Amino acid sequence: APLHKTDLNIQYIKAKGVKAIFNAPYSPEWNGIELIFAWMKKQLQNFSTSNLSLGILILRILSHITPELC
Repeated sequence: APLHKTDLNIQYIKAKGVKAIFNAPYSPEWNGIELIFAWMKKQLQNFSTSNLSLGILILRILSHITPELC
């Protein structure tokens, strides 16, 4: 959060002899679950005219997730 990166906070951290290392900004491209969610959303859109319940559709979609897809 930007709050942790204020000049005052960084000065405080350095004064305590600690080196501040911040994570890279969030990016969905680097988060595997975001890719799976996008794939699942596309699959749900393909089944949008189906008479199956949403729960059954989700279970069917989940059954097609393979290690290669991840």
